[in-house]
Amino acid sequence: MEAIQYLRTGRELLTALPETPEVEQTYARARELCQQVEDTPQLFPVLRGLHRFYLVRGQFQTAHAFGEQCFRLAQQTQDIDLKRWNSVLP
Repeated sequence: MEAIQYLRTGRELLTALPETPEVEQTYARARELCQQVEDTPQLFPVLRGLHRFYLVRGQFQTAHAFGEQCFRLAQQTQDIDLKRWNSVLP
C-alpha cells in the first residue's frame, strides 16, 4: 500500500510540472539545497542525475567530474548502497 501511495504521489507531482522542466537547473538547485543542509544521502542521486544529464549531452568532462564526486561521496560515507550504485556508473 505504501508503494502504491508513493507512485500516486509521484504521478501527481509529475503532472504539476511544466511541459518543459529544466533538468539541469532543477538538479543544480537540488544540489545547492543538499549542500546547505548537509544531506549526504540525498546529494548522491542529485550528483548522479547531473552526471547522466551531462553524459547524454555529450559533455564528457563535466559528466566525468560529477561521476568523480559520486565516487568520492560513496567512499567518504562508507555507505554500501552508495558504493553499489557507484559501481554501475558508466
